Amino acid sequence: MSDPASILKELQPLFQSLERAKVVYYMHVAATCVFVYDHLTTFADEVDTVWPAPWRAGKIFFLVERYVTWPELILTVYMELADIESHACHAVFTYIVCSINLAIVVTEMILILRTWALWGGKQWVLVALALLLVATGAADLTIVADYVRKTVFIRASDISPSLSGCAIKSSTRRIAIGYMIVTAFELAIVVLTGIRGVQQFRIGHSSNLITSLYRDGFLYFVYLFVISLGNVLCIYLAPFEFVTLIGVLQRSFNAILSCKIIMHLQAAARLTSETAVGIDGSTILEFAPRGHARFGGSSTGPSSHNYTSEWFSGLSKA
Repeated sequence: MSDPASILKELQPLFQSLERAKVVYYMHVAATCVFVYDHLTTFADEVDTVWPAPWRAGKIFFLVERYVTWPELILTVYMELADIESHACHAVFTYIVCSINLAIVVTEMILILRTWALWGGKQWVLVALALLLVATGAADLTIVADYVRKTVFIRASDISPSLSGCAIKSSTRRIAIGYMIVTAFELAIVVLTGIRGVQQFRIGHSSNLITSLYRDGFLYFVYLFVISLGNVLCIYLAPFEFVTLIGVLQRSFNAILSCKIIMHLQAAARLTSETAVGIDGSTILEFAPRGHARFGGSSTGPSSHNYTSEWFSGLSKA
């Protein structure tokens, strides 16, 4: 008969794995709560700023980004609680991963159009970023497909009748490369944003709309970069049970921040279109017909404000 101490020693890795799975579960629940809380507290702003807007790119992207997140998070928690077979675990996992990648593409398209608007609708900016999106998207798709194929689940109740949910039996750490690719794309966006911002503020162009564009752009990158870096380090350095530890949190903040970009743009563009007034009471910007904006009464070339309102706010004809 085996010695009890020997049995406990043999079971120690299992106990550790279960403890790690519990930590992952708590993190997923916390990420879900953050998203739900944000949605509830900003729903009135959504109804006020986004719902009345015409059906243009910004509104469509907003609704996709906002509402595909709900089934992702619900199914993530479901995987942690339901007693389902391993093949069902993998099917749900595959849907979640595909949905997340769709949302990432939508987020990147939001960032592309925002950056294109900042550059006054310059064609080379749109083409360059679109090509970059295709290249990074193709690379990311290959990595994600490999990640889904190599992630294997077991039913937690097969380990112990007292357990429920899906447990990861094995996975690959290559998914970290996918997060690196997304971060590299966002770095390109923030560099273009910074260059354009320096140009704009040197010539004194300032308004509620353009300030919102730059503020959200930089804060978005900083927040997501920190979370993405933590995710990559966790995937590479932590035990394999933690492969999905920060991924759901990153997804929640991705949805929250990208939707805030559009809501802030809509609100700022509405205010600016009515006439943005400087501290001294002078008019900073009034929306003019497409291709012309007025700063302090003088006409300029193509305006990033008009492109921004066209894609995000539906106010270009205001």
